[in-house]
Amino acid sequence: MQNKNHTPQRRSTLPCTLYRPSQSSRDFNPNVDKRLCAAVISLLLLFAVIILIVSAVKGAAEQNELPLYVHINGNNNATYKAEPQTITVCIDPGHGFDDPGAQSDFTDRYEKDLNLEIALVLAERLEELGYDIIMTRDSDLPPESLLPNESGLYLMNPNKRTEFIRNSRADAVVSIHCNALEDPLDVSGTGLYYYGPSNPLTLKFANVLCNTLRSAFPERDIETVGTGLENSLAVNRDVSVPSVLVEVGYLTSRSDCALLCDSTWCRSFAFALAEGIDEFMINKK
Repeated sequence: MQNKNHTPQRRSTLPCTLYRPSQSSRDFNPNVDKRLCAAVISLLLLFAVIILIVSAVKGAAEQNELPLYVHINGNNNATYKAEPQTITVCIDPGHGFDDPGAQSDFTDRYEKDLNLEIALVLAERLEELGYDIIMTRDSDLPPESLLPNESGLYLMNPNKRTEFIRNSRADAVVSIHCNALEDPLDVSGTGLYYYGPSNPLTLKFANVLCNTLRSAFPERDIETVGTGLENSLAVNRDVSVPSVLVEVGYLTSRSDCALLCDSTWCRSFAFALAEGIDEFMINKK
């Protein structure tokens, strides 16, 4: 039978401590123990804060690390230059989607496909040199954001291209095209079109690209073509950064068409163009 007068014993609680050597209960001071717990916890929190601060500083340092740009000159000597931030180049493969561009009697390939082939190699090479690349298109499949026109055709008109380029905030623009003439004469060569008033450095950009291509292809006729306002091209005129439209060759020329359809030659052309862009970026200041 339970004794109603029995006073229940008070349950003891364990002291809040990480580790205590065995000691008699009479040596235990709860006030000292609480202060010890508080001190240990404070130290742990302090260490955690220090680790977080060190990690944040290290991460910021890695993020702000200066990228290295490599320029290979004609003698295959590398020169290095660190820039405070990554430079962005916008590459515009002309035409595309339902706009085939120029066509030729010497090949069944469309200009839009040749433009894209050269542009993709150029983008790959510039990325290897440390640049950020933005392309107006990187395939011949229309993006979801591009709606068909009234005829159901997917076209990227000049206004859409220039709007894209302006929004990209690129530091320079290169538009890739192939030329064509109605004249049956076998005219060949490369033209670099620019509109000087768009940016003070545009002429320099065109000249650097021209000189680099001439060094790579000394046997080829390569020239810069400055346009006036009336015959200017939107991709040159309606952007505020250095912009050059490159007519790589003439699809209507038997000799040029053979080069444009040669993947090895196109790759060499793209590499030379990348070298010119890199040289301009390094020396533009």
